[in-house]
Amino acid sequence: MEAVLPKTQVQLCIVHKVRQSLQYVPWKERQAVATALRALYGAATLAEAEHARKCFAERWAPPSPTISRSWLADWDRLPALCD
Repeated sequence: MEAVLPKTQVQLCIVHKVRQSLQYVPWKERQAVATALRALYGAATLAEAEHARKCFAERWAPPSPTISRSWLADWDRLPALCD
């Protein structure tokens, strides 16, 4: 969308981002992944969020690489949701 219409604003929602992430996780691991994601979007500072993202990637990228790639791809736009 942004390539075709460069002035378009893409709206990101944490709830939808988390739901989209959890669909790649087996049912038994969803609670653990949701808790790890909460550290990302619930961080008080950007530095804490960066640290949580790196910890999440170390733990969850091997079994579920799609989640880490998705959060990394949108990372530049996500901190604006906390403003």
